[in-house]
Amino acid sequence: FTVNVEGKLECPPLVPYLNAGSGWVQASEESIAEGGSVTFGPQPTDGDWTWTGPDGFTYTGREARINGFNNLKAGRYVATRTTEAGCFDQITFRLTLKQ
Repeated sequence: FTVNVEGKLECPPLVPYLNAGSGWVQASEESIAEGGSVTFGPQPTDGDWTWTGPDGFTYTGREARINGFNNLKAGRYVATRTTEAGCFDQITFRLTLKQ
């Protein structure tokens, strides 16, 4: 049997959320104090997530966390989501060191 599936793949847009200690906010940029931490929690929650970032950062999972923030950890963090339906999306977060 051959099965042909037609139609448009609907991939909901990725929405950036992060928590730098004062609760979850919808943001993709944040200044973090030296020694601070931040947790990323982009939406939606489905799919497989992988992360890359400065100073050799990698993570597998949706909610990535950075502890002991410093100048080496400042920069762009990129999350990639892949779903069983075929969605492949990326979202970028930018973290700077709070002066």
